Amino acid sequence: MRFVALVLAAALTACATGGGGDEIAGQPSLEVSANVPAPERARFYADCIAQAAAEHTYFREEHNDELLRFNCDGDVAERFFAGLAERAAAEGSEMVVGIRTWRFSNRIQRDTIGLDYCWRDSPNVNAEPLYACTVVLNVGSFLKD
Repeated sequence: MRFVALVLAAALTACATGGGGDEIAGQPSLEVSANVPAPERARFYADCIAQAAAEHTYFREEHNDELLRFNCDGDVAERFFAGLAERAAAEGSEMVVGIRTWRFSNRIQRDTIGLDYCWRDSPNVNAEPLYACTVVLNVGSFLKD
């Protein structure tokens, strides 16, 4: 459970940092932002990361070794997929390819690297659809060998 709390804290920290790459002159600030309640949809991320941590389904991104991918499936992914519906429609970030429907948290600019997403496979009307999601966390150079 401590690992899950640590991962969630790291995720929130990584999401909150700018990462622009410009160096700031002067002494760095150690001021920590106040905790602000997250919106209800943040639960989709927390649940997916918690499942991935519990089942050890987290991996380094193949094309960017500063990214950590948390993969979840089943009911957790189904709820996340449904939760992305409105955003995907507004962003134009839903794609259907064959039997798979993809929903991305943001519109694909060049490729899917760094994007959070869920997908649903609907093999046929008699089979239950399959769901899976991936949450991507930018951890910086900490994962590099």
